[in-house]
Amino acid sequence: MKHLNHVVQYDGVYFVCENEKFTLHAEDAISMEEYDGVFEEGNGGWVGLLGERETPFETYHRSAGLYAGSRPRVAAEIVNRGEYQDLLDEATGQPHSRVVYNGSS
Repeated sequence: MKHLNHVVQYDGVYFVCENEKFTLHAEDAISMEEYDGVFEEGNGGWVGLLGERETPFETYHRSAGLYAGSRPRVAAEIVNRGEYQDLLDEATGQPHSRVVYNGSS
């Protein structure tokens, strides 16, 4: 399945899907540690979202019930290009990042 370019910003971490590459970005590496192992090919839940959803990062946050705390900011390029670009710029400006899944490889 082809995924839509989208960004989710939640609790200081940016989750970016751009051209089938899934990355995390944050002010500090500790913020990203909470997601260690979540977005791996061996995680059945994540693999299921990749196969079923066009915006798996958004779906992950909804299904994990994370809306109970702070509310995530979500933007898909095809729906709101300006907000998507703003979030993408914020994400790429963070000092820490890592690729969690590269669907193009």
